[in-house]
Formats: sequence, C-alpha cells, structure tokens
Amino acid sequence: MYKYLTLLNEIETMIKSGIYKQGEKISSIRRLSETYQCNKSTVIRTLLVLILI
Repeated sequence: MYKYLTLLNEIETMIKSGIYKQGEKISSIRRLSETYQCNKSTVIRTLLVLILI
C-alpha cells in the first residue's frame, strides 16, 4: 500500500473518531512527516487528496 494512503486513512479515522474536530487545525506538515516517517511531499499529497474528498 502507498504511504500516502496509509496516512490518509489515519487522518480520516482521527476526524471520524473526533480527535480532530471540525474547524480545528491538524498537525503541521513537518510534524506529520516526522510522526509517520515519510517525506513532506507525501504529507502534502495526502492533504491534497483529503481536501478533494
């Protein structure tokens, strides 16, 4: 599975479970890339896909 899909699923799960509430900022690109041990471009791609959903 692609890393960005794993990250996308994680963020979606956090939103659905209420960890991230509507209008609340999520972690920064740098923080997400460090947490999930991936490139910043992977995080950016994930966030772009999340915006389009």
